[in-house]
Amino acid sequence: MQQRNNLNRELATKNKNVTKKTMLNNSFDLAGRLQMFIELRLAKHFKFAGLIKLFERIQLGLWGVSGGMLLVTIYSAFRPMTLSPILMILINILVILLGSLSYKYSMDFASRKEAIKVNLAEREKEQEKRIKHLLYLVALNFYIALTYFLTVEFQPIVFKQLALNQMLDQTHSGIFPPALSQALWFNFNTLPYVLLILVPGLLPASLMIYTQTYELFIKFREMFEQWGQARYFKSNIFNPVIENRGADHLPYLRIGLDVNTQTDLYLSPSARTVNLEGLGPIGSGKSAALQRPMLRQDAEKIFMYWRDYAKERRKHKTFKSFEKVWFTEERNGQYINGIKAIDPSNDLASHFFEELLLMGVPREAITYLNPPDPLSDSMQAFSGELESSVGTLVGTLMELVTRGSANPNPFYTNQSRTYLMNLLYLIKFSSEIPNPIDDKVGVRPTFKEFFAAVLYGGEMIRYERMLALEKFVEVLRIRYEKERMNKKARTTKEAADFGNLENRYEIAKSTLNNWKTWLNVKEDGKLTVEDVMDKDVSGLRTTMAELAQKTGLLRILTGHSNFDFDVLLKFGGFLIVNTSTAVLADYAPTVGKLVSLNFQNAVMRRNTNIDRTGEITESASHNAYFTSADDEKPPYLTSMEPDYLSNSRKYKIFNVFTHQATSQYDAFLTPADRDTLLAALRNKFVYQGLEIKDAERYSKTFGSKIVIETDYSKQVYDAKGDADGGRTSAREKLVIKPNITEDQLIKLPQFYMAGQYYDGKEVEPYVLIRTYPFFEEKLVKPEFNRADFDIWYADVQEALHEAENKNDVDASDPEVMAIINAVGEKQKHDQLTSGGTREFARRDIAQQLRKPDQHKTMERPRQSLKDNRNLARAILDKETQLLGPDKEFY
Repeated sequence: MQQRNNLNRELATKNKNVTKKTMLNNSFDLAGRLQMFIELRLAKHFKFAGLIKLFERIQLGLWGVSGGMLLVTIYSAFRPMTLSPILMILINILVILLGSLSYKYSMDFASRKEAIKVNLAEREKEQEKRIKHLLYLVALNFYIALTYFLTVEFQPIVFKQLALNQMLDQTHSGIFPPALSQALWFNFNTLPYVLLILVPGLLPASLMIYTQTYELFIKFREMFEQWGQARYFKSNIFNPVIENRGADHLPYLRIGLDVNTQTDLYLSPSARTVNLEGLGPIGSGKSAALQRPMLRQDAEKIFMYWRDYAKERRKHKTFKSFEKVWFTEERNGQYINGIKAIDPSNDLASHFFEELLLMGVPREAITYLNPPDPLSDSMQAFSGELESSVGTLVGTLMELVTRGSANPNPFYTNQSRTYLMNLLYLIKFSSEIPNPIDDKVGVRPTFKEFFAAVLYGGEMIRYERMLALEKFVEVLRIRYEKERMNKKARTTKEAADFGNLENRYEIAKSTLNNWKTWLNVKEDGKLTVEDVMDKDVSGLRTTMAELAQKTGLLRILTGHSNFDFDVLLKFGGFLIVNTSTAVLADYAPTVGKLVSLNFQNAVMRRNTNIDRTGEITESASHNAYFTSADDEKPPYLTSMEPDYLSNSRKYKIFNVFTHQATSQYDAFLTPADRDTLLAALRNKFVYQGLEIKDAERYSKTFGSKIVIETDYSKQVYDAKGDADGGRTSAREKLVIKPNITEDQLIKLPQFYMAGQYYDGKEVEPYVLIRTYPFFEEKLVKPEFNRADFDIWYADVQEALHEAENKNDVDASDPEVMAIINAVGEKQKHDQLTSGGTREFARRDIAQQLRKPDQHKTMERPRQSLKDNRNLARAILDKETQLLGPDKEFY
């Protein structure tokens, strides 16, 4: 308790408001106000490199002044001078003062030089050199002041005495022999007198240099090395210059007040890309003092993105010309354009949603997946690249299938995984071909189509989709063969497109072969379809049946949506996900994992860019920054999380994880994966109330420091050895202590956090922060021009439309439609010759009666009800001659 009280008192004494306005208004210290005025002027007119050069030039000037004064002092020892000693001393004091300030700032700025340019050993040597130069400058000016004072004060006395001696010598009454008197009489021109004046000042000056260098570089060398290698200097005035924050739109993040330096700590965009961890129990301040202030700051920057995006967009008639100018590292790459937030309690999610609206963010810029809301936004089942989205769905859904089983049977697990993957490919590929299942052709399927196909009783649906898949495969085959026979040299982009076509064709072909093997079609007076995989995937169907009965899940998974993760990451916007167990129960992590995996896969695709020459470049620098905030992360960790975090820096994502204890990860990750994940979170901040193991872990992580400790000893003695007197002695020694102990971590005051952060170049091992909770600051409503937003939003909608209609097959193309018709005729012929004519005709006619004009891919004459009935009778009477090549059935 005493230790905690001491810590609280220390924090209370250090916790001051040091903003520029407060310091200027409330400070009555003239020197402090003058210093602040000068620092503000310097910060306004100089860059970081310019400040270093400025103080180096000031130091050269001071050395020049000191050298000139030394020459004056030496000359005065030979010749009497009328220069006032008071003036000389004032000049010396001024030089010492300016030199101390100059070298102080020079050492401060040197401590913030980039480690990539100056390693720790070189930095230490530079700091030692600067300290010695300062000591030499101070000692020199002290010597000059003392020597000139001695010269001025003792010249008249010595002159008078020697003149008297000479007079007495001439009368033979002096105390000196004539020869000696002649030698001593130098009229201020002989060397002995000069030495008598100049030498005395050397002793205190040399003693000053020796004592200081011995203390700093010999006795406490370890402490000097600790200081010399540290990036210790912090200043609210100079930090923006040192960190090169530049324009206001750059996404620097204010974390809080550094208790030690009394300056605000900002994380640079480069520092934020190496991920941030917030650790602490419920109520410790993770959301109130870290997540919500961070999301507010980033949201303000997004308003600036919309403003500058529209300003540049107005200069271009077409998006293509604009894209070449805007989507570069120098323009788009300097902004943050979006935020994704996942919250399992709906506290952070709902408050963030409300705050965005209060700040003036238009509702259409926000995608809010909120299961309790009947009007919730929804997400697509197939978002982004097909292979990635299928892999995401398979991985997430299979976790549900194997959940609760400590040792799932590998045979049934692999069978279910293979079946599920092929089913997803079947649904996606068949949706691009006219079929009797989908209402619209070429629109991305939702989970509604997935549930219809995967559940028991969906055999006929799978069969119809297989027929459509056969047409899809034939279209790709013809296109692939045509491209393969083309011997023309391909550009890099064309080669990549051909590779994608080949891969897609192979996937579709193998998917078709699998379904032809699994679906057994029988005709016994009625067309029946049997799925031979039913026994092996019964667990999968049962789990999906349970999933299909969750109302909250259906709201966000089965609704039609044009939301696309790739578009979100390119153009920006807001994605808020509520995974509260209040509605989703045990399936709450499923939503979080689906969103996280889709998001992570889309992030990985940011790496590829088509540059202005049409060549593919492996760089994500043209992308804007994007924030990903995950509250209480462990339950919805993904399988790729450790690898994703280890590589996400190059994709310009600000990942923020908050959790209550590192032990939460043990239920979802192996110890090796857990350590990999935690190591990837390089910015670490912890709050009060940690578990003991976490307190021990982070106390070691935050490093140690070297301190001077004094040992006091008392020796008691008297003449007989009795204790009637005493003497106390003190001995100083260097001791290594942790920057913060386990007990201090556990007992941190509320809204204080201990941390370690990466400043963009090096790791600062320890910092104590007083945060700024959201309720201490007023919600800012940035300047907003609706016209700017509308320009941005129009481009987003165009990109979403293109993404939604981006398919491998364009069913409206006449050439494609001809291939589809040819395959359809072949399928009808196979149906008729296989004995399944009656059922096929019944389904065909029923489909035409239900929606005779369902697919308008090609214009064709509409058949009347009478014609259809006549056709049905002819087919049922096995008058197959009526089936000509000009008849179409869907």
